[in-house]
Amino acid sequence: MRILTTILASTLGAGATGLAGGVLALSSAQAKLPAIMAWHMKPEPHLDGKLVLVCTGELPSRENLNTGTPDPTQIMRAALEAEHGVAVVLIDLRLPANASEKARRRATHLAEHTPADFSRHFTEASYEPQVTRDAHQGSRP
Repeated sequence: MRILTTILASTLGAGATGLAGGVLALSSAQAKLPAIMAWHMKPEPHLDGKLVLVCTGELPSRENLNTGTPDPTQIMRAALEAEHGVAVVLIDLRLPANASEKARRRATHLAEHTPADFSRHFTEASYEPQVTRDAHQGSRP
């Protein structure tokens, strides 16, 4: 009888350890589930009936930020909304002047592959560039 008690206690201990490990694994999977689903499903924004404005180039320097003037991208978005009477989705791909080359390539790639109605490129030297119609306007599904 003593040997059966030892075996039973060992089995119960292993079962409890396995159950705890399973609960831990499930809670970890549940916490990461939204990120896993987003990675696999590649969500796309709902852009029907909206204009898309892509802003590229450089972010303003600290001196330009501290002047108290509003962000030019928001001014541009508001102007387009007022002009066209529809919502404008702003995709801001501006980078700081000290951004890495990898980040610049990634931003350029995103800007080229984002279907947009308008695009605007900002530079520190001339922070008031003209708005241009995007080459692939109307190519949005």
